Amino acid sequence: MTDQHNASGTVRRSRRALVVGAVAALCVLGLVWAGLVLLGDDREIRLEATTRSGEATSISWSGPDDNGKGHDVGDGPMSVVKTPWSKDIEVAVESGRISLNVIAVLGDTATCRLLVGDRVVVEETGRPAAHCLVSVERAFPVN
Repeated sequence: MTDQHNASGTVRRSRRALVVGAVAALCVLGLVWAGLVLLGDDREIRLEATTRSGEATSISWSGPDDNGKGHDVGDGPMSVVKTPWSKDIEVAVESGRISLNVIAVLGDTATCRLLVGDRVVVEETGRPAAHCLVSVERAFPVN
C-alpha cells in the first residue's frame, strides 16, 4: 500500500506542476498581448512642414530610433525645399524625442506639425522659423 500511496502522491504533484506551469504560460501570453495592445503595433508619427511662400531654406528632423541623428531634407545646405513637406516615421522605441525644424525664406512664416493619426501632438508657427519637439511618451501615451 505504501508504493501505491507514493505513486498516487507523485501523480498529484505532477498534475499540480502541470497546472501551475500552464497558468504561468497563460499569464506570460496575456502580458505580451496586453503590451502589444497598449503600445500598439503601429506607432507612426507624421512630420509636416509648411510655409506661406511654398519654400523653406531648411527642413531637418530627428527621431529616437536612430539615437537622435539629424536628417536634413534637400540636396544640400543651400538648397530650397518645396512646402508643404511631410514624412511618416515609425517609432519602435519607448522613450526619446522626435523633433522637426523648419526655416522659411527671410520674411516668411514657417509652421511645423507632429501628428499621430489625426491627433495634432505639437504645432508651432514662427517667423522665419518653427521648431516642434515631443517625447515618445507624450506622442504615444499608455492609457
